[in-house]
Amino acid sequence: MGRLVIFVGPVGSGKTTQMEFLAKRLRSENLRVSMGCVKPFFKLTQIFEFLCNKLKIEATTVKYVLKIIVSLELFLNTFILLPLMLFKIEFERLFCPIVLVEEHALGSIIDYIHLKRLYNIDSRYIMVLVKFLSPFLSKADIIISLTSDVSTLKYRWKIRGSQPENLTYINLQYKIFQLSNHMNGVFQVSASKSIDEVGQQIYDTISTWRQSGK
Repeated sequence: MGRLVIFVGPVGSGKTTQMEFLAKRLRSENLRVSMGCVKPFFKLTQIFEFLCNKLKIEATTVKYVLKIIVSLELFLNTFILLPLMLFKIEFERLFCPIVLVEEHALGSIIDYIHLKRLYNIDSRYIMVLVKFLSPFLSKADIIISLTSDVSTLKYRWKIRGSQPENLTYINLQYKIFQLSNHMNGVFQVSASKSIDEVGQQIYDTISTWRQSGK
């Protein structure tokens, strides 16, 4: 069974860039490496919010309908879309020594908690969904938690031309990452340095971990 390396961190922390950097280094050592991303989709919610903004629909009505749509998409993600993506990753581990994945179950659970707060979703409902995804957390051999100060993130969002992220969401991510730091196999890496410096640190971390035979 191949080793599963998960990258987590806020938008702009460099997850995709560092995954590609690491994959290139490992492939240069003739290792077969697979890359993927496991993240819930909320397209219906996004479309509905866009239409409501355009049509200027009453806020009270929007909140009620949004809550229903988000709850539905949470259900579809948890019991259909995410399991399909997660099982695909497990299948790839049968053939690849190293599998690199963005977000995975940890990132999805953080999204769920954020959506619970944002749309006032019932806590009991969220707990049922989180419990279903929780067993997948133990699948990871190593988790790379990328962190960066907000000013650096804002600069990167501007350079990328992307919408600014919700700072409450980013703070939630960092709180949960800090709680997971005590777990075996979790490594926190500052992404505020240059791409090459961060990439070298991650590569050295992975190399040490591989040599340890864990």
